[in-house]
Amino acid sequence: MLGFLAKQQLTRLKYNPLGVIILSAFTASMAAACAVLFQIGSTPQIALAASVLFLVPGVQMINSIMDLMHGHILMGISRGVHSIMMIVCIAIGLSATMLIVGVNSL
Repeated sequence: MLGFLAKQQLTRLKYNPLGVIILSAFTASMAAACAVLFQIGSTPQIALAASVLFLVPGVQMINSIMDLMHGHILMGISRGVHSIMMIVCIAIGLSATMLIVGVNSL
């Protein structure tokens, strides 16, 4: 919930969309990292991994494939590249949390 709130507020303030994703992923995963630090629950690493799922650009990836299948090559490649950039930003935010907290693996 904290990550989604961060995304909403940063988007409202018109920050860079990819920077918003990095900060939202960092915020969401840092909140979930508390479970890892304090060993809350039996598998706190799953909560850490699942904390960024709301940022995954699933619809955009599907639209990219559909555009490519229907012959709209430039639009399909554009959406595909943007989806990949969003996924990399999610990975950067999650990796930053894992480095700070000291989690070695999910």
